[in-house]
Amino acid sequence: AFHSPLMVPARRRLDAALADVVFAEGTMPVVANVDGTAHRGGPVWRELLSAQLTGSVEFEASIANLPDRRGPFVECGPGGVLGGLVRRIDKAASVISLATPDDLAGLEAFDG
Repeated sequence: AFHSPLMVPARRRLDAALADVVFAEGTMPVVANVDGTAHRGGPVWRELLSAQLTGSVEFEASIANLPDRRGPFVECGPGGVLGGLVRRIDKAASVISLATPDDLAGLEAFDG
């Protein structure tokens, strides 16, 4: 149900939890999937985190707005869905998927 209207009750609880959180300005931009653009931090993250719970993921825009959209990308978790999406966006992208702890050994040799 993540990224759907079914998460509205959870979003209300998240908003309450985030109300008193102070978000510092960052030193490095981070791309928010909910709008696909880079942000340096500060109070905007409160709304971005909240919107992410019920909003759609702008994955292609997120990849396009990275400084190096060809990676290297490291996907953690089973399935390889996100790595596959990255390769669909750019066939030359460098991606490694880590599905199990044993896959970490392959990361040492990964040069992107």
